Amino acid sequence: MKDYSIIHKNLDKYFIIYSDCFLSRGLVKSSILDITNQQMYFFDTQFYDILSTISLYRIREILLMCEDEVTVESFQELIMFLVSKDLGAFVENVSLFPPINVEWDCYSIISNAIIDVKNKIHNFEKIFIELNDLFCEKIQIRFYSVVGTDIFHKIIHHAIDKRFSHIEFVIKEDAQENRLEDLIAIVKQYPFIHFTIYNSFKDLSTLRFNNISFIKRDLDFCKDCGVISPEYFIIPTMDSYMENSAKLLV
Repeated sequence: MKDYSIIHKNLDKYFIIYSDCFLSRGLVKSSILDITNQQMYFFDTQFYDILSTISLYRIREILLMCEDEVTVESFQELIMFLVSKDLGAFVENVSLFPPINVEWDCYSIISNAIIDVKNKIHNFEKIFIELNDLFCEKIQIRFYSVVGTDIFHKIIHHAIDKRFSHIEFVIKEDAQENRLEDLIAIVKQYPFIHFTIYNSFKDLSTLRFNNISFIKRDLDFCKDCGVISPEYFIIPTMDSYMENSAKLLV
């Protein structure tokens, strides 16, 4: 039988998640980002609403809200996990632990943008002009089908005179053609360009290239909506987490 004595001793206390830990909702699994320790943890999304408001109720009250014994057991396991990873603590007075202000003073109206490319190549000249006017610095462009390297050159051409500090192309591995040398040439010529290649069939343990990374998992425009995987994440710093950001749906 599992030991929940620490919870039972604190039934009349509140539980707070530390202010440097951020919740993110997913379709099936949700996550907690521990910014200070650069760690990411996952939990069932059914507990997202509880964790996002957990400091409003005493532990005893939350247990009474659980609909059955299975949920009670799962919630207690989750609390024990949070304690073991030092993601939160029991407190008597939650007003002594106000949330930190996550606003960031930045000259950018939008500091970063994600552009999804599914069936057609967008008008990147127009898009880049608009993002440049918004002082956007970082852009991720995700392709859901194989495209030729000439497309990358055309897109980069429109970015040359802009203020962008980083552009990442998320592209699918081309099983018919080995274009790695072409990509290496691009990142050498343009240091602000990065490639992430998904659905890769290469031996990832032997691949080490500056500004080029590989993941084995395939991406799907519909299926991957709401799916969280550690492969997709670079754990942010506190500063980068607080930046203004936006997803550009075009």
